[in-house]
Amino acid sequence: QQQQQQQQQQQQVESTTDTKGENGNKKNSDTMDTNGENGNKKNKGIYTMASSTPYRYTRLFNRSLRLAHKVPDHIEGVLLNSVCDTAVQGQLQVGDVLTKVDDYQLESDGQIYFRGGDENLIQHEFVFAGKGYQEPVRFTVFRDGKLVECEPVVLHHIPRRFTLYPEVDHREEYLFIGPALFVPASYGLIYQGKEPDSILKGSIKKDSYLWPHEWKNEEGTTIDQFVLLIKIMAHDASFDYKRAWSRVTEYNGVPVQSLKHLRDLWNESRQIAEQEAEEEKKKKKKQQSADEKATEEAAGTTTTKEDETTKEYKFARIGLECSEELVFEVNTAMQAEEDVMKAHNIPKKSVILPPNPRYVWK
Repeated sequence: QQQQQQQQQQQQVESTTDTKGENGNKKNSDTMDTNGENGNKKNKGIYTMASSTPYRYTRLFNRSLRLAHKVPDHIEGVLLNSVCDTAVQGQLQVGDVLTKVDDYQLESDGQIYFRGGDENLIQHEFVFAGKGYQEPVRFTVFRDGKLVECEPVVLHHIPRRFTLYPEVDHREEYLFIGPALFVPASYGLIYQGKEPDSILKGSIKKDSYLWPHEWKNEEGTTIDQFVLLIKIMAHDASFDYKRAWSRVTEYNGVPVQSLKHLRDLWNESRQIAEQEAEEEKKKKKKQQSADEKATEEAAGTTTTKEDETTKEYKFARIGLECSEELVFEVNTAMQAEEDVMKAHNIPKKSVILPPNPRYVWK
């Protein structure tokens, strides 16, 4: 009886607890904000991602650098050398010296004195992580010889082409084209593995300095996701192909924008090949009538094999970084897919998932 009474009391406490954090393990709430309320809930909830730093900066210790940008000795802060315009709504500019974030004075190495005291130095970006949902931040900059207090800005998470968090922005996705395996690039995949070479890592490092509005190639096509060739399975179709761990740049001359885009392009090639094969089959069936067969048999003639050099083939030409190319004849690649999946017990030719609905990026 005492155990039953204790269970009833516990149920009453859980049913009357509000959503402001008193019952941090409560499992029935449907939302979660960025202040950590209901922070221990793991199974349900919608999470708003923390805001990103919308600029990159250089420390201002070097005297020549200060002279070049006309920064007086009494001005402390950091020099902004790259700004995500869409994130700061035009309030910050390249060449500004960021001197304050809210009421925190920046040192020339980007640190601030946090919670008082001369020893509590911390990087100023932590101010952004402590902001509540839709809470603005105020920047003060030294610009054109004077201090300017900018309009308050609500910062958001800035997306990356190289995803970072497993099951958040990075989900397990893949695509087979023939015996070749493709996946979206992620930081964990690149830096935790041993396979990527210096060329691929160099591409990733270079790309990490680009903001979303700069994700365009030379033709002006926006590339939302880097696609990697990470494995070439053993098969006749892949004979002498050894170049795995490469970035995919194009498919049959079309710039590849994402893994889904690559799958769409491959499916188009498959459909065309299947349609042409069906039409060819019907055409041959019409040409071979019973009378023609009888004539051939009586004359002792044999059907000649079609010349492979004159037959028209469809190809999947996959452009890789450093001007390399992976080429598959489409029908051969389709058969290779079936063989590889059967040999390795792979249930699907591709898995591409929608964005995780539990995480809000703006």
